[in-house]
Amino acid sequence: TIQHENLSIIIIIFVDGHYGLIKRSQRLKFADSCGVEITNPNFRQLANSFGCEYAHAETVEEFQKAFSKSLENSGTTIITFPVNYDTV
Repeated sequence: TIQHENLSIIIIIFVDGHYGLIKRSQRLKFADSCGVEITNPNFRQLANSFGCEYAHAETVEEFQKAFSKSLENSGTTIITFPVNYDTV
């Protein structure tokens, strides 16, 4: 729908390789977690398959740069950013 309507939207995906908030909650309550590990898709290929721009940022500075560039894009941009909920 986003591409069909030619919307300028920025999608931010926080990548942690598992259901991080659920994992953290389980560990706090039960001292361990279960069923929360996942394999992420290749987000670059996913973005390209829908005709979206793609950016990956490893640092806050890279994220800020990618986000600023996305604001100039006339279409949809997907930005991925790694996060570790265990350190939050």
